[in-house]
Amino acid sequence: MIVFSVCDYSGNWSRPYKEAGHTVLRFDPKLPHDPKNGLYSWTAQDLVNKCAKYFPAGCDVLLMAPPCTDFSIACNRLWKEKDMDGRTAFSLEIVDACLLLVLKLKPDVWALENPVGRLWKLRPELGKPWYFNPCDFGDPYTKKTGLVGEFLPPLPLFYGSDFSVKPKEYRRPNGQKDSYIETLRGSAEERRAARSNTPEGFAKAFFLANSLGVAS
Repeated sequence: MIVFSVCDYSGNWSRPYKEAGHTVLRFDPKLPHDPKNGLYSWTAQDLVNKCAKYFPAGCDVLLMAPPCTDFSIACNRLWKEKDMDGRTAFSLEIVDACLLLVLKLKPDVWALENPVGRLWKLRPELGKPWYFNPCDFGDPYTKKTGLVGEFLPPLPLFYGSDFSVKPKEYRRPNGQKDSYIETLRGSAEERRAARSNTPEGFAKAFFLANSLGVAS
């Protein structure tokens, strides 16, 4: 199969496909531009403009993880400010480019992810998302995330075993409980990147559910 993974800087979501021997092309402006190794420092908009020239055959699987900072419920206190200064509009342009890719590439399987937030209201044409938590697939933290598209939802097959684990909780000095994902340290950009990484357990489960043909 040919897999396009858009806004996938970490490579986590597409890695199971690559490890299984499929052709994986990743697109993200933070990546080194190295087409021989399937890496393109392109935005989603770049790919829309260039895909007919460079990839006329399209792809079988299209994975898309557009930026979530301007949509996540965790940042709702800043929504009005983001709307006024143009950040929301810029992020919506990326989402719209992702939707154009679906039309241009016509993949058998496609999925677009974003956490709980307002994206689904700003772009209702995306439809109702299917939600999961990383702990459902073996990563011990919570970050409720929604997916829309044409795919088979990877359901936790062994609920209660190691496949589905209890999320770890951390307590701040004031006694407040936090998910592991909220305790990450580093610069603001490093924390955003770490929080946005696709959970590896989910990525493997998604691959197993969506590696044999057309989602239905």
